[in-house]
Amino acid sequence: MNMTKRLPPIGTMRGYADLHVHMFSHLAMGGGVIAGRPYDPDGGVRVALQPDFATDLDLVSFVGTDLPSIRCPKYLPGCGKVVLHGDHWPIDDTAGLGTGDGARSNFGAPVFNGWPTWRSTTHQQVYYKWLERAWRGGLRLIVMLAVNNEVLCTTSKRLRTADCKDSMAGIERQLKAAVEFEDWIHRQPGGDWFRIVRTPDEAEEVIRAGNLAVVLGIEADSLFNCKAASPCKRSDFKEGIAKYRGLGARHIFPVHDFDNGLAGTAVWMDMLNIGNRIIEGRWYAVERCAQTDFVVAKEMPMRLAGFTVNAVVNKLQSDLNVPYPVYPSFPGCNTKGLSANGEDLIQELMNAGMMIDVDHMSFKSVQRTLAIAESRGGYPVAVGHGLFSTLYEKAGNRHERMRTRAELDRIRGSGGIVSVMTQDELTKKVNPHFRADGTTFVNDCLHSSKSFALNYLHATNVMRGPVAFGSDFNGLAQHVGPRFGDDGCSGDEEQWPVQQQTPRLRYPFTLEGFGTFDRQVTGQRTFDFNVDGLAHIGMFPDLIADMLTIGVTASELEPLFGSAKAYVDTWRRAEAKSQPQFP
Repeated sequence: MNMTKRLPPIGTMRGYADLHVHMFSHLAMGGGVIAGRPYDPDGGVRVALQPDFATDLDLVSFVGTDLPSIRCPKYLPGCGKVVLHGDHWPIDDTAGLGTGDGARSNFGAPVFNGWPTWRSTTHQQVYYKWLERAWRGGLRLIVMLAVNNEVLCTTSKRLRTADCKDSMAGIERQLKAAVEFEDWIHRQPGGDWFRIVRTPDEAEEVIRAGNLAVVLGIEADSLFNCKAASPCKRSDFKEGIAKYRGLGARHIFPVHDFDNGLAGTAVWMDMLNIGNRIIEGRWYAVERCAQTDFVVAKEMPMRLAGFTVNAVVNKLQSDLNVPYPVYPSFPGCNTKGLSANGEDLIQELMNAGMMIDVDHMSFKSVQRTLAIAESRGGYPVAVGHGLFSTLYEKAGNRHERMRTRAELDRIRGSGGIVSVMTQDELTKKVNPHFRADGTTFVNDCLHSSKSFALNYLHATNVMRGPVAFGSDFNGLAQHVGPRFGDDGCSGDEEQWPVQQQTPRLRYPFTLEGFGTFDRQVTGQRTFDFNVDGLAHIGMFPDLIADMLTIGVTASELEPLFGSAKAYVDTWRRAEAKSQPQFP
C-alpha cells in the first residue's frame, strides 16, 4: 500500500481538479429523479439527453403503485410510457421544484431550449462530450462520486425494483457503470482520455500523459447502510471498505445530508430536517454552537408548518409519532458528533489510506475527525465542495456546513486539500477580496463568475496553495450563473447597469497550455457563458476565461491549475499513513 516507486517526468502535472462530480446519478435515488444519462452506447446524444416529459423506465409512484399511462404531447410523439418530469409541476419533478431547477421546457436533445442551464439540479450536466471539452480545457482529475439519497428515493417516483433502504445497492450500480463507461469509451476513436485510477502513481501517470484521472468515491446517506437504529460493527467497516475498494472507490464521505449510525450531519437546510425524520425517525437535535462566530443566529423556520409537516411525515412513517420540535433562536449546530462506531470507521478508513471528505459533517464530527487525523501524525482530509464561513459573515447566512477558518488552518496543517463549490450562497454584494498589493476584487454580480471568484480568492488566500473546483454536478446543486442577459446576476435588474460597463468574455479565447475554444455547440444549441453561465461541465474553460476577463490574474489562477497535482500529493500522504494489511 505504501508506495515508494517514483514516475519519470514524462510530462506536466499542470491542470485543475473537480472534487465533486456525480456522473451517473441518474442511477441513484431510485432512478426516477435525474433526467438524462452521461452517454448512450447505441443512440448517442439524442437518446442520452432525450426530452424529459416521459420515459419507458418501469417507474412506480412513491408509494409503490403503478403510474398511469400517459398520452405524449403532440410536439413529443412517442415520448414514453409514464411521466418522468412531465410539465415540471410539483408532482412531476418534486426534487427539481425544491432545489430550483427551473427547466424552461422538456428539451434536451436536440434543441436544448429547456435544459441544461446553470440552475439545473435534476437534469444531466456531465454528458461525456461535455466532460471531454473540460478535459481539453485543462481538467486533469475528477472525483466521480457514486451518490444516493434514501429520502428522494422514498418520496419520488422510482424504479419498481428499487429498494430505497439499501443505499449501497445504488452506490454499487454507479461504480460499476463508471467502469462500463471506461470500457466503452476506450473502444471509441480517441477515447483513451478517460482513465479510472486506483493509486496516486496511476493518477500521476495519467495526468502526465495529458489524460483525465478519474478517482471513484462514495457519498451516501447511510454509508454501508449504517443507521442509528441498525448500527454497524468494526468488522463491517473492514468488510465494506475492502468490498468498495475492490470496486475502485478511494474517496469517502462518512456522512451526507442526514444523521446516520456513524456521525451527525451539518445542520444547514431546513428541508433536510424532514429527510432526517424520514430516515432516522427523528428530527435534528440542535444546540448552541460552540463557536457562535461561524453561524448566523437564525431559527429553523418550519415552526408554523410544523403541525402539517409532522402529519405528512407521520403518514410516510406509518404513523410513528415524533412531534415536531420547537427550535430556539440561537445559532444552532447538531448535538451529534462521531459515534463510537464512527470513530472506528475513521480509523479503518485511515488504515486503508482512503481519502476522507469532511464536508457534510457536523461541527463536532469535523473536530473529532481532525483530532484523530492529527493523532496519527497528520492524516490529510478533503473538503469536496467547500464554502467558507468567514466570507459569509457580513452576508448573514453562515451555517454549519461551511468550513471555519480554524478548520481550514488545521486541514492545511495536515496536508489536506480544499475545493470551492460552484454554487455560492451569497445574499449580498459584500466582502471584497484585498490583495497583497492593496488592490481589491469586488463582487458586484451575485451568483456569477464574480461571486465564484470571491470564494476562490478567499480559499487560496487561506490555504496558501492549490484549491480545486467542487462543482457537485448532478448533485441537485445550482452553479455559476451568467453576468449578462435576462438571467444575468441571478436576474437582479439592479445589478445589470454595472455589468454593462464591464467586458464580456470574447470568443474564441485561449487558455495557455490547453488551446483555443469557441462557443460550445451541442445539437442545435450554442452555449455562450456570457448569457448561459456554467450550464454544464464542458463550460469550465469558459468560466476560467471569464475569471480572467473580470480581473482575476493569471498568477491568481495558478493554485487552480495546481489542484490536480495537489490532490495526487494529498492522496500519497494519506497512503503513507495507512496500514499494510489493506490491499
